[in-house]
Amino acid sequence: MGNRFPSKLDNGWGIAVFSTTQALRCLGQCNDIYISDTFKSTPAPYKQFLTIHGFYRDRVIPLVFLLMTDRNVANYRQILGHLKRRYSRLTKPQLTPLNIISDFETTIMTAAHTDFQNSRIMGCFFHFCKSVWRRVQKEGLRRSYNRSARLKRCIRKLMAIAYLPVAVVRQNFHLFVQDVETRNLCRRFQCLRDLLLYFERNYLECQFQPATWNVYNRDMDFKIEPITTLRVSGK
Repeated sequence: MGNRFPSKLDNGWGIAVFSTTQALRCLGQCNDIYISDTFKSTPAPYKQFLTIHGFYRDRVIPLVFLLMTDRNVANYRQILGHLKRRYSRLTKPQLTPLNIISDFETTIMTAAHTDFQNSRIMGCFFHFCKSVWRRVQKEGLRRSYNRSARLKRCIRKLMAIAYLPVAVVRQNFHLFVQDVETRNLCRRFQCLRDLLLYFERNYLECQFQPATWNVYNRDMDFKIEPITTLRVSGK
């Protein structure tokens, strides 16, 4: 896909971007782009390997590869800004994807919201569930989850709230918390109460608003299943 060359190598920021002119042109024609990261296949001194895929001609294809030594908002903004500048030099229209789906990371989403204010920024449903599951483990509920069918059903219902319309997410969460079965489980598994409080603070009232992780009708808005970045992360 065009000549291969480093698109940006900035040792000051610890960022190496690999792409081609043709790949950037393709990226500009994609309504939907996917940002996924990994830490398992990263050469020293870099700490993160990031890929940007685009839905191009009915296929999801890798278009940009990046190596990073840090993953803060400033670094991600350096990357996104670089891509926007490179694309604007190739063609007059700006790089303005309709939808950006990323791993469930605050830094990526914040940078994307800042640099692509007219794009719809969404979290990956797989990583949303993975984040909740990590909290289940942190609260010491993993063994109980595996042993109790009622607790397992309760936690799965919590994750399934993402499938409800955004307008009724908060209401249904509170109904779920007040349900007799949920309250009985909270009395039996005291850490469940902490899990529900964590969910409310992080996914309803503060860090990640419901529109970010909600997947109601999301697959109807895309030509391919957009709920997860799993297909591009190789997990």
